Amino acid sequence: MWGWTGSGTEQGETVYRDDGVARSGMASAAISTNGADIAGAGWYMRLDELPLEHDVFFSGYIRTEGLSGGAYLRITLETEDEGDGGTIVLGWIFSETVAGDNDWTLISVDVHIPPETTGVWLEAGLSGRGRAWFDDLSLEVREPE
Repeated sequence: MWGWTGSGTEQGETVYRDDGVARSGMASAAISTNGADIAGAGWYMRLDELPLEHDVFFSGYIRTEGLSGGAYLRITLETEDEGDGGTIVLGWIFSETVAGDNDWTLISVDVHIPPETTGVWLEAGLSGRGRAWFDDLSLEVREPE
């Protein structure tokens, strides 16, 4: 997945490109827990340009197989911690989750990016036990309403 980084394997899961399953195109981003019940794993991307004081709409299709927890899209907002130079999470904004056995399902999440934001992360992830595929992920920046 160009621009995306897979995060996982600490709990036994596999985060991989699946050339055999796709909603469109030739591949999808996939996560398999390999039978383990995991707290979370996913595909992540940090936005290079911050759409401060705009609304962002993150959407995509999720397919699940035997997933006991849930697959989701998430936007994480960060700001700088002036005390120690680190970062503070302003918020985790989740889409609805998809669990069980499902064909391709469109889900989305949207949020307004406040002016103090210094980092925006996008995630396609899951928790629980089972498998999920993600395809046709899209980000739209909109003028605030």
